[in-house]
Amino acid sequence: MKKTLVAVAVLAVAGSAMAQVSVNGTFSFGYKATTRGNAAGTQSSGLGVDQSEIRLSAKEDLGNGQKVEAKLSFAGADRSGESSEQPFTYANKGGSNGPVTGRDASLTYTNMSIGQFKLSTSQGGDYFTSVAGLGVSGQGEPLIEMDGKLHEIKGPSDAISYTVPVGPVYLNVEHSESGSFLGVGKGSTGSDKQRKNTYSVYYQGGPLTLLGAYRTYDRGLSGPCTASDCPALNATKDNLYNLQAAYDFGVAKVGLAYQNVNASAGMHQIDTMVSVAAPLGPVTVAASYSTSEMTDPPDTNAFANIGAGGAWVATQYSGKTDGYAFGAKYALSKRTSLLARYATWTHSGYSRYEADGPLKAAALQTFGGAAYAYGVAKATFDAAPSASTGAALQQAGGAMQQAWAAAKAASAGLTASNSANEAGIYLIHTF
Repeated sequence: MKKTLVAVAVLAVAGSAMAQVSVNGTFSFGYKATTRGNAAGTQSSGLGVDQSEIRLSAKEDLGNGQKVEAKLSFAGADRSGESSEQPFTYANKGGSNGPVTGRDASLTYTNMSIGQFKLSTSQGGDYFTSVAGLGVSGQGEPLIEMDGKLHEIKGPSDAISYTVPVGPVYLNVEHSESGSFLGVGKGSTGSDKQRKNTYSVYYQGGPLTLLGAYRTYDRGLSGPCTASDCPALNATKDNLYNLQAAYDFGVAKVGLAYQNVNASAGMHQIDTMVSVAAPLGPVTVAASYSTSEMTDPPDTNAFANIGAGGAWVATQYSGKTDGYAFGAKYALSKRTSLLARYATWTHSGYSRYEADGPLKAAALQTFGGAAYAYGVAKATFDAAPSASTGAALQQAGGAMQQAWAAAKAASAGLTASNSANEAGIYLIHTF
């Protein structure tokens, strides 16, 4: 099927000159079984669409070594609701007749004299997940990624970047704004989401690939819980640095990665990964081993000694965990392949901290307000005991107990001791 299509009716209606747009995409259907890393070891499995993504790309040659390329993609053009899924929303994930939703998009201007400028909106984890760029991971590839398992949860961001080649080395600087508020005019002032500046160096020469990156964050939050807030549970980051290397030996490609994250109130996370992919005729087999270690988490629970509490002392997130992934991909043709993959892991302290943080912060904020109200009611009663102040004290005490129970219930998510796993087999077609 010819991939270059004469352009869209929208342009014709607008009176624009006809342009050529390249269309490609991925469709995969399969079976997946998952055991979630919670206390119950919740299991789920099913048959259906794994990915249905369509990507459009348009290029324009401006002459004199200049060109512009626009890319736009969307997913969920089926009944699976695939595009509406979000990390850690295990209940009500999509469903039949889910909406078609936008995915990564970018607009790139390249000038052979000065370099490349890129505007983009995309979804990804922290820089560590770019080990996928070494060719052994990612959607439709032999290995299951460890985002949200050992490494950070993927999230959306808007970004602007500049890349300049210096011989075989590429220097890049990028500013990005992430969080729930994306779109022009929404990402900076008035938002509490973190912005990032990333400086990276990339080298590829023959079989060797090297990458080094340093990233800084703004709007970091730290400190203990107060009567109305628990900011350090937001797991904000201060900075990170990342080193990656890959070497293609011909018979196999080996990748190594290391990342060190400095986060809220002195907390640290260290991630490592080693991966290998080997082509065996039409079959590619791959394996990876990842580790994640969290140290020095701040004790954000100022209410640990109240009631039956103490479950949220932050040191529960400390420690080192690991995960394994295995996979094989058989090429039936240039565009169609059969994929089988498996992964097992224990959720790292940081992934649990990152997932639990919003729930705990909201619950502890409610509890903090209730505890503060109880303190005020008790002081009033102690100063002037009466039936009315006693009733107010009793009511405040009941509200505090209810708030504490709700706060504890919010901790029914991922656990440190339970491992998780995922296995799947898929038929994949690219067009």
